[in-house]
Amino acid sequence: MAIFRIQPLLQIGFLPIAAALLSIYYVYAVVQKWNQRRTERRLGCEPVRSAGLKNDPFSVRVVLALRDAYARDEMPLFRIRSMDAVGPNAHTVKLKFLMNEALETRDPLNIKTVLSSDVLHYELGPVRGKMASEFFGINLFTSEGKAWKTSRSIVRPHFYLTQIADVDLFEKHLHQLLLKLDMDSTGWTRYPDLSDLLPNLTMDVASEFLFHHSVNSQNPALRRDLPVLKERPMPDMESLGHAYNRATDHLTRASFLGRWYWIFRSPGAARDTKIVMTICQWFADVAIARRLGQEDPLDKEDQYYFLDELTKTCLDREVLSQEVAGLLFAASNTTAGLLGWLFLYLSRQPSLYEKLRAEVGQVIGLDSTAPMDDISKLRNCDYLQNCISEALRLGTPAPITGRRAIQDTTLPTGGGDDGTAPIFIPKGTQIALNFFALHHRADLYGDDVEEFRPERWENREKGWDLCPFGGGPRICIGRTYSDSSPVFLETFTDQLPPLEQFALNEASYVIARIVQRYDKIKNLDPCKNIKYSTRFGNRSKTVPVSFHKAKASI
Repeated sequence: MAIFRIQPLLQIGFLPIAAALLSIYYVYAVVQKWNQRRTERRLGCEPVRSAGLKNDPFSVRVVLALRDAYARDEMPLFRIRSMDAVGPNAHTVKLKFLMNEALETRDPLNIKTVLSSDVLHYELGPVRGKMASEFFGINLFTSEGKAWKTSRSIVRPHFYLTQIADVDLFEKHLHQLLLKLDMDSTGWTRYPDLSDLLPNLTMDVASEFLFHHSVNSQNPALRRDLPVLKERPMPDMESLGHAYNRATDHLTRASFLGRWYWIFRSPGAARDTKIVMTICQWFADVAIARRLGQEDPLDKEDQYYFLDELTKTCLDREVLSQEVAGLLFAASNTTAGLLGWLFLYLSRQPSLYEKLRAEVGQVIGLDSTAPMDDISKLRNCDYLQNCISEALRLGTPAPITGRRAIQDTTLPTGGGDDGTAPIFIPKGTQIALNFFALHHRADLYGDDVEEFRPERWENREKGWDLCPFGGGPRICIGRTYSDSSPVFLETFTDQLPPLEQFALNEASYVIARIVQRYDKIKNLDPCKNIKYSTRFGNRSKTVPVSFHKAKASI
């Protein structure tokens, strides 16, 4: 019967129906705007200034501009320029995007409000939540609400701070990287670009820490030592890094469409996601079989592997594989990005490398073959910690994240012509928190904001103006969150979230060993333009660096 009721409408024609629907939508939008402005006045809030392109009602030109900036490896700079174009004090702006409005902020007070003070007023929203979970499952980084609490209850008890500074683990895989850095007759390393070596190093470290076994990206011949499961062949480990890169590239491009991300689906992305998850599932099967006594028993009891610990309380293959998938790439991407940025910036100012080497020599010595039994000695290398903080500021491994308001709320600043008035946030508003843009504000860091200057961190308190890993309770897997600082009070502290401290421990160890072994550094690319690889993170696309072997190490 329904088809007969619809027929009169069809006889009217498509265009009149479409025009009527658009008119209804327009009236609804006008009424909604009027109600929003009335609420703003009642709360003492002011409107937010708009950023974007004029005469672009459906945001087609904005999407194309984002795509072009990504293709040119300039995405973080494009977003800064868009905000700067509104005005010098425009640190929170309104974006019109595919018939929807969103906010973007680089204001530390607003970021603190969203991630900490009013954290219960927000959720992840569709981009990070639904979209990312389609690729890498439901885990600590993609879930929220009850699902997030469940993931946190599974993961948190098994992060032991005493186990995230395994120098033997760091040394073993660093050795494989050093084997690839052969030298010319003058003592300089010949490998032209570290951008592919560093991710392999950090992937090998992270996979062994999490899985009990490394994927051995740097030396595939070592995969012969991986266990054998009955009736469960080992997947192709060689494809892991490539599949992850392709999948996250697709994920990044899809995120340009916001809530319409589902339009940008492809069979290739699904295949790459399946490759990643198949490998994580295989390692989960190995851990479960080991826990059930079907495979080789666990190593000596004082040896720690994260997935083995998880099997003490969970034997669900899908849960285990999805949790470690999120942790694997969070740990490896962060560290690879940090190391790449640090060596790139030091190569442009070799005198800073010499200063760093002098400090390392004074604190732990310059013998690269001597055991470094206690990584805590690196805590006394103040300049090393300042170099890390500066690389995190300029590079920002996690450059942007998003939240969506689940109720009407407010932000303390960003409204009015001068950008200082509070602003009204209606329920459903999407907010982009731009940490990279925050770290590049000259009014916070001085006119030399674009310079790599570790000395700026001497006697400077770290607060919400430095958010290299994001901030708030969601990142704090293993500690009680403190509202005073988004991530850390100092670079090394037991109050750090364990995953971030693991990344900083690994980076500090690698940096210290490199400066022990090599006495000089130089940049191999005369071009000063930086290319940003922003596939669900932020790394320098190239790290054209060469090291000179110290005489004592030759």
